[in-house]
Amino acid sequence: MAEQISNKKWYFNIAIMLIIYGVFNIIPPISSITEMGMKVLGLTIALLYGWITIDLMWTSLLGFVLLQFTGYITLLPGLVAGLGNSTVMMILVLLAFAVALSQIGASDVIAAWLISRKIFVGRPMVLVFGLLFGVALISAAGGGMACIFIIWDLIRSICRINGVDEKDTLKGILMAMVLYCGMIGFILPWQNTIWLFGGFWQKGASGLEIPVMNIFYGGLIWCALSIILCVLVFKYICRMDFSWLLITEEVAKQYTQKKANKYQKAGIILLAVYIGLLLFSNIFKNNILSNFINGIGVVGLSILYMTIFAIWKDKEGKPVLDIIKCFSATPWPVIMLIAITIPLGDALQSADTGVMGAISAWLLPLVSGMSPTMFIAICTIVLTVLTQVLHNVICGAVFLPMLTPIVIQMGGNPYVFLFTIFVGLMSAYATPASSMFAGLVFGTKDISTKAGYMAGWIYTGITILILVVLMPLWGIIMPSF
Repeated sequence: MAEQISNKKWYFNIAIMLIIYGVFNIIPPISSITEMGMKVLGLTIALLYGWITIDLMWTSLLGFVLLQFTGYITLLPGLVAGLGNSTVMMILVLLAFAVALSQIGASDVIAAWLISRKIFVGRPMVLVFGLLFGVALISAAGGGMACIFIIWDLIRSICRINGVDEKDTLKGILMAMVLYCGMIGFILPWQNTIWLFGGFWQKGASGLEIPVMNIFYGGLIWCALSIILCVLVFKYICRMDFSWLLITEEVAKQYTQKKANKYQKAGIILLAVYIGLLLFSNIFKNNILSNFINGIGVVGLSILYMTIFAIWKDKEGKPVLDIIKCFSATPWPVIMLIAITIPLGDALQSADTGVMGAISAWLLPLVSGMSPTMFIAICTIVLTVLTQVLHNVICGAVFLPMLTPIVIQMGGNPYVFLFTIFVGLMSAYATPASSMFAGLVFGTKDISTKAGYMAGWIYTGITILILVVLMPLWGIIMPSF
């Protein structure tokens, strides 16, 4: 019976998606939107409904076919525009690079070293800050979920040693915060997420360059403040008792015994070189090395990093890094979603469709008395809250290309807009539907529902506070034209 209901819901949602597309094909043009524009708008809304209720992969593929019937572009040129886009190519390489870092295992060594430090023994608050900042650091080394699970096991061990209840609220909050901090690596220049959302933003920013290093600098400030403020809120406003969070000499010794192999050591050293080269080329310009690094970019450095470990063979004669496995982990549903939004975004902004002009004509009078900074702040608040119930990639794909031109028309800073919306959309943890990582928090047995909601909404609120209050600082770090 449950399967029959599920199947009926599946077909019902497909029918609704197709009906939305069909209805917009017969509705007469509205305002400055042309007949072609109505078809493009209908396809956009239909795909948005399909992405939310049905599937990302085949709905996106179908989108390429239906886009042809709007009259804007034919099928093969549409596929080339989407899949051949430089941002899509960049994301494919950076996704593989993230898998490569995990395969090499450098993050495991960093985590063990961090936990074994004597400074944490018998000091609960030092341990809390050390764990959270440490996880954020390790995420930069490609630690990802492996690091999160290691720290989760450590927290569970501390709870068992100190007789803390399995469903303790603070324990659940700390585990949730560990996951949030483990995902903070999205601010890094070589992570695919900034290029993903930056690609959406570029569709409305008239091809402006994505300020990845500036976003990294601003992201460091947001990262540090979000961790510090969250812990202080839990301790002094929520009155959480951290006294039980003690790490013993025995636990520290267990992690001290874990030693790095030569491949992991090389991985750590080369990652440090990788980061150093990116920083050097951004700070010291107009020299041979910087010109070379800026020429190959983060993608070229990532390929060189992976190539070294693909050439290097272990004792068994096998490559240390299996690049085929790195690329086989590509999340194609997300790639196809990105690909279809590129020609679709072009269509929405085309003068031949009139969609963007109509939206601007409707929205600009509503915000005409509003300062650009206030408009960016309102967008940041609304979209950060909205992404708690709607997938962040979908929010980015729909709203970044739509709102960025309005920010520019108002004389606002498009780089600050990208930064605040990007960080806000990536802070999607407050409900089980926010993201798959939020689902992991709410689906883990020893993280209570209360702890999941408390951690998620407090983290969301603090993120919004930091992004809005420090907007003048973001403008300094990311100056406009």
